Amino acid sequence: ERYFTPVNDSYQLAERVHEQVTFHVGNLLDPTLLSHHLPYDFVFCRNLLIYFDLKTQHQALDILKRLSRDDGALFIG
Repeated sequence: ERYFTPVNDSYQLAERVHEQVTFHVGNLLDPTLLSHHLPYDFVFCRNLLIYFDLKTQHQALDILKRLSRDDGALFIG
């Protein structure tokens, strides 16, 4: 209830949260992904790295680190 609003049989991100969040769709292995954006305070990457081999995981993590501020938080899971 704090972050989501019930809508029919589902939930929608609360408007006050939505105003502060940016969602992007892209190829995580593209080295230019979001290169025109400033680094983010928080980056979430869930249920993705487990599908990559070790080399690809390292590539993805390098890009995720680039997308995160030095003092930001990177959430992997």
